[in-house]
Amino acid sequence: MAGEFEQLLPFKWRDLHLPISRITVSLAHDLVEHKYWGVDGARVESTGAAPIRVSAVIPIANSIFPGKNERWAAGGLYPDALRKFMLAFADRTTGFLQHPEFGLMTCKPERMSFELAGEKQDCTEIQASWVETIDDEVRGFDVDTPIQEIELGASDLNASGVDLRALAPGLPAFEMDLIDLIGKLASLPGDMLSVLSYRSVGLFNRILYQASRLENSIHRAMTGQLAQPTSLRPFNSRPKQPALTWPAIQALQRIKAGAYEGRKRALSPAGIGLYLVPADTTLAGVALSLPSGTSMADVIKLNPSLARSPVVSKGTIVRYLIPK
Repeated sequence: MAGEFEQLLPFKWRDLHLPISRITVSLAHDLVEHKYWGVDGARVESTGAAPIRVSAVIPIANSIFPGKNERWAAGGLYPDALRKFMLAFADRTTGFLQHPEFGLMTCKPERMSFELAGEKQDCTEIQASWVETIDDEVRGFDVDTPIQEIELGASDLNASGVDLRALAPGLPAFEMDLIDLIGKLASLPGDMLSVLSYRSVGLFNRILYQASRLENSIHRAMTGQLAQPTSLRPFNSRPKQPALTWPAIQALQRIKAGAYEGRKRALSPAGIGLYLVPADTTLAGVALSLPSGTSMADVIKLNPSLARSPVVSKGTIVRYLIPK
């Protein structure tokens, strides 16, 4: 059995590798019991699977050594790893938990505890638990080109429109506004940051706002149908299934992932580079000589004096933004 365990993935929370002596996974279903007077037993209705819970026992002792695939440092668990784990666990945002069997899981930290005892010097044992979440705080998509990611998500959202209207005909009318905003964003030059990025930041924020409102509307529509008492539904009928909504939810999360990444890139500071013009040329020639995606508007914004003449003279020093 030890040989099998050597093939497992190392345990880690966020980017912190730790040893574990025991890990428990709990999977349950949310059940509603419908009972009737004078009738033994109950009709049990499943309302969905509860989130997966993971609990682990983490030994913090400087006398133990890592296994074959583990990446934590021997001799540095107490107190260094203990303190790092407390800081990582205190962060209430969603993070990745790497389970040895199941790989990366998107989780929220639930609770942790440990005890320091006089009879056990330089060691302790952490009891910690996490709950798997399906929210979008951790970007599940690898976003290299934010605007392209948003466009693809918008295309998927349009494709699921028929199912959405079948579920809730009263969905808000701003759905087309969202697609229009994405079109405006796509018209900006490139996925790299430009000096006019403050304009794209506003569009990213509006896209996030509209996408969140639409996603909330879908959730409310779905919740309203599922919450309807069975006795009020037509005989032998069932509420619309989540299968109608998950493509739209996934598309909206893809849009939001691209918008988050695009906004982060637009807001983060960029370095300023200097370019020495080797020969007389035009403003367009200068822009072509600079990193890909640099527009004439970018050049003029940082070098307003260049707009006074159609020719940029040899030896002119041009400022430009270094792509991030």
